[in-house]
Formats: sequence, structure tokens, C-alpha cells
Amino acid sequence: MVTNPAYLPKTVLITGATGDFGQAFARKFAAAGCRLILAGRNPDKLEALKNQPRRA
Repeated sequence: MVTNPAYLPKTVLITGATGDFGQAFARKFAAAGCRLILAGRNPDKLEALKNQPRRA
């Protein structure tokens, strides 16, 4: 994961966001302050991921 804010993208598209790796990446990028576009097969898991608080 990139730790220098100058190299972080502003918006990140994550496909497979309902899988284990996709969820982990979504949490990391959200904590870094990126806007997320999430795509996944399970609408319930997408909704749960969307409603999780962003942590730094």
C-alpha cells in the first residue's frame, strides 16, 4: 500500500469488492481518504461495506 499521500489516487475503482481481498483494499483506500467505486456480486455485502466507518 502506498503511504505517501502524494501518490494516492483520488478515486479508486475496486471490482470484486465483496470478496476478501476487495474488502481489504476498499478499507485501506477509504482510510487513506480516497473516493471509492465498488463493484461486486453480492448487493448485501456491498451495502455493508459502504456503511462501514472510514478509519485512519
